[in-house]
Amino acid sequence: MRASKVHPELAAGAKAARGLEQQVIAALIECLQVKVANLGGPARLSHARIMDRFESVLRDYPGSNLSLDEISATIGIPSRTLRALCRLNLGMGPLRYIRLRRMQLAHRELQDADADVARVSDVARRHGFPALGRFAAAYREQFGELPSATLHNCARGGAERAY
Repeated sequence: MRASKVHPELAAGAKAARGLEQQVIAALIECLQVKVANLGGPARLSHARIMDRFESVLRDYPGSNLSLDEISATIGIPSRTLRALCRLNLGMGPLRYIRLRRMQLAHRELQDADADVARVSDVARRHGFPALGRFAAAYREQFGELPSATLHNCARGGAERAY
């Protein structure tokens, strides 16, 4: 994205950069959803199991806004450990990852939804975004368009999927 801002003459514009960014986020989410094989010693396996349990909690409570302490208690580890493992494995804290993950899931649902039936507000609430104005602003910042535009463009076949 920085390259497209600094050098607008490049063929890869902001839309292409945003699409690439979304592919990376989607790949990260999918990597965490796959069972991790033993990649080394017992500590690595333990870390992989913790991250797998973290992802399981997120799948089991998809639209809830669990606190970091509640998530950590469900997994059975201190929140400090969860923060450290997320930084190590994801390159970001758990709350940021959760927000990106929920936003990505909302984006996918809006792309696949029937615009005559679906409502952006329902999709936002289902993915844990009760403040619709904040959701729309964050969505636009992340995907470059309003959620309603994604819903209507994809329904008409006018928007390309980023992944």
